[in-house]
Amino acid sequence: MAQRQPMRSISSEPSLGPLFQEIRDALQVSWTPSTFEQLAEIPDYLRIAWTALKPVAATAQFLRAAERLWQEALDDVEDIYHPSYETGDLQQLGVTLQDQAEARTALTALLYGGSQTLLAITALTQAIHGRLTGDPQAMFWPRSRTTWSLELIPMASERASAEIERRVFEQARHELGMVETSRALRLVGRFPRYLDVAWSDVVPLFGQGELSAAVNDLIELSERRVGQLPHGVEVTPEHLQKAGLSQRKVERIRKILDTSLNQIATELILTALLRYPLGSLRGGF
Repeated sequence: MAQRQPMRSISSEPSLGPLFQEIRDALQVSWTPSTFEQLAEIPDYLRIAWTALKPVAATAQFLRAAERLWQEALDDVEDIYHPSYETGDLQQLGVTLQDQAEARTALTALLYGGSQTLLAITALTQAIHGRLTGDPQAMFWPRSRTTWSLELIPMASERASAEIERRVFEQARHELGMVETSRALRLVGRFPRYLDVAWSDVVPLFGQGELSAAVNDLIELSERRVGQLPHGVEVTPEHLQKAGLSQRKVERIRKILDTSLNQIATELILTALLRYPLGSLRGGF
C-alpha cells in the first residue's frame, strides 16, 4: 500500500497562510483547492479576489448552487458510465469494507469541495473577462456548518513508488492534460490494484464526446448559477488595474483561471466516476 499523506497547501509566500485558512474555513474543507494555490503567484490578486468571494461563499445560496453542480456531475456519470466492478470485487482485491467506507467518505468530501471550487473559480473567470456576476436583489442567508472540514484526505504520494501507481498517474496527467495528478486518483492510489481496475474502467470514457460534453455542460451550468448568486464578484480588469495590478499580471491571472476552469470540471466528473461504484451519490451534502 502506498504511503498515506493528507492534502496540504503550499505557498511560496508564508503570509498567505492565514488567507488559505480562511478559504478552507469558508468552503468547510480540509485542503486548499489547487487553483487558489496557483493564484498565489500573484498575491495581491488573490487577496482582492478572496475579499470579493468570501461574502458569497458564506451564503446558503452558494452551497445550494454548488450542490446542483454536484448533482449534475452525478446525472452525467449515471448516463455515460456502467462500472465493471462493485464492492465485492474490491474486497477480492484486498480493499476491505472499512477501506471502501473511508474511500467513499473521502471522495464525497472531494465532490463537496470540488463543486464549490468550480463555482468560485467560475465567478472569478467571468469577472476577469469583464462580465458582471451575481444578483444584487437575490435573497440570502448564512450557510450552516458541516463536519466536512474534519475529513482529512489520505492520498498516495505524487511520486509513487509502486509501478502501477507511477504508470496510472502518468497516464492520467497526460490524458487529462494536468500538471498534477488528480486528488481523487491519488486517494484511490493507496490501493494499487484498486487504482489499476478503476482507472482502466474510466479512461476509455475520456476519449468520447459524451464526457467532453458533460464537462462543458458543467461549466455552462456553473456560469448560469454564478449569475444568480447574492452579491457580485466584481474583480474585473478595470478593478484590478485601479488596485495597481499591471496588464501583464491581469493577463497571467486570466490564463490561470481559463485553464483551471476546465480542469476543475474534469476533476469533478472524474471524482464522481470513481465514487459511483462505491454506492449511491444521492442525498446532497
